[in-house]
Amino acid sequence: GSLELWHLGGAAASALTQRHAMLRHLARASTLLASTLLALPAVAGNGLIGVDNGGQVFQIDPTTAAVLPIGMITGPSSSIGGLDIAPDGFYYAHTTGSSPQLFRVDPVTFAGTFVSSLSPSFLFEGGLAISSSGEAWAVNGGSASAAQLLKIDLATGTDTLVGVMGNADINGLVVRADGQLLGIDRVSSWIVQIDPLTAAITPLAPLGLPVGVAGGLARFGGQIYGCTAGSGASDDLFLVDPQTGATTPVATLNGTLPSSGLYALGSDDSGAAPGAPYCFGDGTGLVC
Repeated sequence: GSLELWHLGGAAASALTQRHAMLRHLARASTLLASTLLALPAVAGNGLIGVDNGGQVFQIDPTTAAVLPIGMITGPSSSIGGLDIAPDGFYYAHTTGSSPQLFRVDPVTFAGTFVSSLSPSFLFEGGLAISSSGEAWAVNGGSASAAQLLKIDLATGTDTLVGVMGNADINGLVVRADGQLLGIDRVSSWIVQIDPLTAAITPLAPLGLPVGVAGGLARFGGQIYGCTAGSGASDDLFLVDPQTGATTPVATLNGTLPSSGLYALGSDDSGAAPGAPYCFGDGTGLVC
């Protein structure tokens, strides 16, 4: 302070003053740098993806429907029936068939971590939909004559029965902006709306495409994409109007498409805002 300057000569005092000024400048520069780094966008995500019946992950061009293999989901021993991104920045996926399970999937390595076994003894076809607040629903428990909608606690993997949807076989599930669920129903070949509180189904519009044994729905870029897969399917990528259910073809899936087709669709779109992906790597779920 001033006492220190009084004890020093003029030249030394001047040097000390310059040193203090430099330290203040460096402190301001460090603060500015930290603010700039925090404002930088995070690493880009995977975009729109699909998973085949063996767990291989494919990146999908939303304009041309070209697919490219980018990884393999490890951990599950049976086919993936549903996939979606959660607010914690991780994908979640459920398996189908006997003794279905829920997995948390790293969005970079695609390594699956077992969360819990699900209560139904059997899940068929399927879909997983996660809201921007972290609520999650899955299909299909029971049988096609009395298909069940489940709600899942992602933290524990505990599931509860919402209700019976009736004669239905939902392939793909997504949360609409108003909280209602949309699905592809194989029984009717329609896009349907599903009440997340009661499991009541409301038909919206005919799909207009051959429906196979599986398929998926996913949010991406503020839109809803869908596909069907398996025997008898068209393997087309299409857009779904969230209100009317009307579909618009994008293109036939092409490129390195697996013979099984894509059994589930997903993306790194959080649903919090159109096209706002969750950044990932550490699972914090910070918005990019």
